[in-house]
Amino acid sequence: MYKFQFTSFDNKDYLKISTTSNVKSLINKVRRESSSSPFINFDISDLILEHLPYLKIKVEDEALKEIITEATMYFRKGNTEEIFNIIKDKIEKRN
Repeated sequence: MYKFQFTSFDNKDYLKISTTSNVKSLINKVRRESSSSPFINFDISDLILEHLPYLKIKVEDEALKEIITEATMYFRKGNTEEIFNIIKDKIEKRN
């Protein structure tokens, strides 16, 4: 199972070598966004979908819920259930 730690985003070398410019801009966008922003759930869902190996994600998978929980705790923002639903909708639209 693919395991990702959001704390990797605190490692400057990791950000320099291991991520795309799109992921970096999404990280900065989430960090700047206020916790009460109506867009934060979409920003975090975009970051998760951009960073994780997309096609291996199963919507029912408990691992996906764990990843979402980890992301919201790491950024201290977002609503886990809403993010899950946003990701579920995006996966269904792409399939």
